[in-house]
Amino acid sequence: MSEINAVYNQMIFSADELKNSSTNVRAVGNSVNSIALNLSSVLSTSLTNSYISRLKNISQDILNVAAKMNTFSDAVRYIMDTYKLTDCNVAGNTAEASEVGNSIASNGLSYTFSSQAAFAQRAQTFAEGILAALRLFLIKLNLIPAQKQERVDGETVSCLQEQEQDLYMQQQVNAINRDNRFSEEAWNNASFEERKELLNEYTAKVAAILGINITQAEIFDRAPKDGYITMGYYSSDSNTININSYILKNNDYSSSSVYSTIVHELRHGYQHAVCNDPSKFVVTDETVASWQNSFDNYKSTQGFMREGMDQKSAFEAYRKQVVERDARWFAKQD
Repeated sequence: MSEINAVYNQMIFSADELKNSSTNVRAVGNSVNSIALNLSSVLSTSLTNSYISRLKNISQDILNVAAKMNTFSDAVRYIMDTYKLTDCNVAGNTAEASEVGNSIASNGLSYTFSSQAAFAQRAQTFAEGILAALRLFLIKLNLIPAQKQERVDGETVSCLQEQEQDLYMQQQVNAINRDNRFSEEAWNNASFEERKELLNEYTAKVAAILGINITQAEIFDRAPKDGYITMGYYSSDSNTININSYILKNNDYSSSSVYSTIVHELRHGYQHAVCNDPSKFVVTDETVASWQNSFDNYKSTQGFMREGMDQKSAFEAYRKQVVERDARWFAKQD
């Protein structure tokens, strides 16, 4: 599990660099979630069920001890040392486990504890952030379900709340995708008209999950050109998603590719709805500003080509726009 050790070393570096000023505490506190969330790709390949089980069992005990320590640096070091010890034990690396265990015991002799209210609050906030990040790891591994998040009037939406709400909506969409009604077999056996009915039914279900008012998919007809095809698009003027009849008639396109196109375009509808009235959605102010800026400067592939790009470069520039990256992520197209 060398990947986890690499993240461990990154965390220890952050702890060693930490000073006692409130500015640095906030900076490291903000970076903790960023560092922790980078673990998600590592966890998906490195964590066994045994490891996850042990993390769940020890996490609260670890944080209870860490919250009593006198410095933020000690708290970070203690948490990561203990998690690393668990990692070594699960991996069967007894020599390294013994070394880390001795280090924890040695450092423990020099830990000083504080009753200062300011530090206690800081440690509690840090502990809550670690637990919330760990919860996201388990959700992303599909070991626990995401919980629907609600926006509370007068309270700021956190990044972790936004992420869990997105994961909750993704899990709800996944449940629809498992319905035999929307299976590959059902799609292959459906006529063109029946496929349109499936699209409308699927659209209404996913839109309801996202909390937006779109009940059906409009159909347009456009053949591929120069090796590229527009499978669908969202129109903010009419608040509609539009699907190319070419992919409905052509059996080279799987049902999953068609349905993921619908999810992608509905996500654009969600992005616009969020920007129009953020108070109705569990989205951070930073995300709202990012999406709005992306829409204000949005260009199609053709728009980038008019600026002098060749088609391939223009298509890549189009895909890199913030709202496009988010829609592909939500529809699991990357």
